[in-house]
Amino acid sequence: MLDSKLTFENHINEKIAIARKGIGIIKFISTFSPIKTLDQIYKMFVRPHLDYCDVKFHSPPISDPYTANVHLTSAMERIERIQYQAALSITGCWQGTSRNKLYEELGWESLSDRRWARRLTCFYKIVHDNSPAYLYEHVPALRLPMYGQLVSRGFHEIRCRTGKYMNSFFPHSVKIWNQIGEDFRSCDSLRKFKLSLISLIRPPKKETYGIHNPLGIRNLFRLRLGLSSLKRHKKLHNFEDTPYDTCDCQQAPEDCFHFLFRCSLFLHLRGNFLHDVLVILRKYALTDQAENVDIYLYGHRTINFEDNRAIMNATIDYICSSGRFTC
Repeated sequence: MLDSKLTFENHINEKIAIARKGIGIIKFISTFSPIKTLDQIYKMFVRPHLDYCDVKFHSPPISDPYTANVHLTSAMERIERIQYQAALSITGCWQGTSRNKLYEELGWESLSDRRWARRLTCFYKIVHDNSPAYLYEHVPALRLPMYGQLVSRGFHEIRCRTGKYMNSFFPHSVKIWNQIGEDFRSCDSLRKFKLSLISLIRPPKKETYGIHNPLGIRNLFRLRLGLSSLKRHKKLHNFEDTPYDTCDCQQAPEDCFHFLFRCSLFLHLRGNFLHDVLVILRKYALTDQAENVDIYLYGHRTINFEDNRAIMNATIDYICSSGRFTC
């Protein structure tokens, strides 16, 4: 795994090349496969290559002391881009879509956060004698409890002269172990510890209600994430072919609200569409939310699964019937 310069460059290159082939397959079948299937294929056949030995080659994000911005090292950024490309292939979203928003839609944690959690999990197993004994020999001594406290404050941190050593497994694991707090460190089982970390780093998945309409779902994702064929979206992302965001109806900027509720070009489609949704909203006393864009794109937490599914289907039918989105 290590090359002559004590880096994991060759290993990372090899795993990225394999992952790209898997993403190519996902992209090919995405036009006729359900989102859930594509998500499972990525997690079962692509992501494991990016996870392989990640606790060893992980480098933590770098914080800029002047701007407070956090960015990944070049090697870690290359790996993160692979997951981003997988997310684009699964959702059908365009390059340039916000990575964080895309992960929130799919309920994915970033690979950087995932490596952080997997490194902590591995260290948890070492500390609790669930790993070979020789590994515990590299764990430093416990800090003494502060006056008036009954529990330790973690381990003494390992002194490092170089950044490369500081980011390696044991020095970095000890550091983040001390940072996570006693609530995490005191978990009495590995399962509970893992679940606590996952709840911290993994966003809840945005529901698509089991709808199998690949083209419709792709356009729905694009509207949700604010990068679609609508002129307002393209103008905000500086598309050269969209110098103005005014709709072709010449009434207002073409954003989601205008497209769903106001554009006169689709007036003949909108009547049945809004009527079908309004019937559902009346059942839940939500008629005051009849022009809430989020309900049409995401559903509503007080509405049951089947009715939310009906709202999504109505929105997708409207999107597809409009002919505004062609791919």
